[in-house]
Amino acid sequence: MNFTEFMKKVDQASEGMTRDNLAAFLHDYARSIPEYKREDFLERLRSFGNKTVDRDEIRKQDALDLEETKQKINEIMERLERIDDEEIMLEEVLNEEYNEWYGEGEEEEFFYEDPEDICQTIQEGVKLVHDCVDREWYQECYGLADFLLAMEINADGDYGGNMFSLQELDRQGIVSFDFEGFVMDALLAAYWGNPLEKRPNEIYWALKRYRIQG
Repeated sequence: MNFTEFMKKVDQASEGMTRDNLAAFLHDYARSIPEYKREDFLERLRSFGNKTVDRDEIRKQDALDLEETKQKINEIMERLERIDDEEIMLEEVLNEEYNEWYGEGEEEEFFYEDPEDICQTIQEGVKLVHDCVDREWYQECYGLADFLLAMEINADGDYGGNMFSLQELDRQGIVSFDFEGFVMDALLAAYWGNPLEKRPNEIYWALKRYRIQG
């Protein structure tokens, strides 16, 4: 169940409840809150005490959430474009201990340092795509999902460097995320985030990029 469907069901259930029923539910739910979250819960609860809340207020909050998400997408896209344009790169480092252990003639092993927080940017982008799909903001996140699926990440070093796709980063343990889950989110964004006549072409290219990486 995605976020949008979940919230609709919550609204439907709560609309039919009396004040006493809601209070009983709130009391029961509060009993399950771990200690480290209790202060945050109380702060949020008190913040609603002096609010006049109606349907317009809920719609305004949803619109605000969407605008903030669009801003985050723009910020991450700017950083991803710098990565794809090789303005910032991973640093390839020879594992000298590996070579000393296995001796000359063996294939050299490298590890990768990330002083520019490239991996964090990619993880944030992947999570943002998933959060948007969860809330059915397909059109807003399609461009980000498509860019992530197509981009290449360069690693610079004294031994020639290397170039990675998103899946190769995951396979080699350079960055950790659910690549298959991301592809599913990207395909959903490609389908629902485009007009009907464009969907076949966008799905085709998304699948092609996935197969190239696989």
